Amino acid sequence: MSVLVVVPCSRRKIWDRVKNAPVRVRARDAYVGPLTRLAIRYAESRGYPYVILSGKYGFLHPWEEIENYDQRLRLNRQFILLLQRQVYVKRLYRYYKVLCLCPGRTYTTATKLAFLNTGIQVECPLEGLDYIKAMKELSKMLSVE
Repeated sequence: MSVLVVVPCSRRKIWDRVKNAPVRVRARDAYVGPLTRLAIRYAESRGYPYVILSGKYGFLHPWEEIENYDQRLRLNRQFILLLQRQVYVKRLYRYYKVLCLCPGRTYTTATKLAFLNTGIQVECPLEGLDYIKAMKELSKMLSVE
């Protein structure tokens, strides 16, 4: 048992930067936004497993391949049910704690609702922070050993 980190997706993706990027790319490599990259670096530097929370795909393991899309995360019943199903299908219930590194309340609320009936503790240290403050706080967390 370990900590599971939830990383936010980003609007910026590899297809915006690399002209000849393949049609399908691993989720870990698809999202190129600075906050996403920093959150991935945090999880990987500590050896924590992580998933990326996508507005289209829900929870993505880093190795899952995705195609380019432009869809914001919408908090609705259908999406929350998708996330709750994924908690079981992707065996995300095996962790004792979820560390959600998403500043947006939509993302933190979605994460909390996804794990609502699991008994798993969900912590959201960046919740409610604006982008700049979230980047600074995450950088601080990364520098602390």
